[in-house]
Amino acid sequence: MQFQSLLQISDILGAWYREPAFLDESGTPRPLSITGARSFETLTSRFLPQFGANEIADVFVAEGLLTRNTAGEVFPVRRTAAFAKPNPMMLDRMPVLAHGLFGTLAHNANAESRARGTFCDRGTTIDRFPVELIPAFNDFVKALAQALSNNVDAWGIPQQVTLADSAQRNVARVGVEIYTYAEPQLAPPNTRNLP
Repeated sequence: MQFQSLLQISDILGAWYREPAFLDESGTPRPLSITGARSFETLTSRFLPQFGANEIADVFVAEGLLTRNTAGEVFPVRRTAAFAKPNPMMLDRMPVLAHGLFGTLAHNANAESRARGTFCDRGTTIDRFPVELIPAFNDFVKALAQALSNNVDAWGIPQQVTLADSAQRNVARVGVEIYTYAEPQLAPPNTRNLP
């Protein structure tokens, strides 16, 4: 699959997290049967019509994007198309992320572009963070990232133009990427034995 398929997978997961037909009473993605009304097939046929719902479900479960319950229904493990092990689709994503990052940096470095407004470029780094708290750090950021993604979708999706209108107007793909990282950090030699 090429990166376009990865985007379509992200679209499937995104729709599952925001569209009322696929949410339970608490607003959480609900388990979907493979076929039938408001099913996994209903969802996937919009984005990957060239593949069967069972085929897609098997791949998604194998890659850790979905899980199955005892009734055979599937539900998402995460909102984004992140894969459990390296594969061509994951490697396909890397140059696109780099392209987005460098595009933002180039835009913000250009005086003419800056005059029209900078692209968002925010980050934070915390040194000397206890390794045992990394899971808590990830959970904290994931909760904030989910809220941000939901708010961006709620604002941005109503702004989309129809496919027919997009032929008559200048359009762009916009997006937000949020990720956490952790790097081993060694203290400088002269401070290793300090309390």
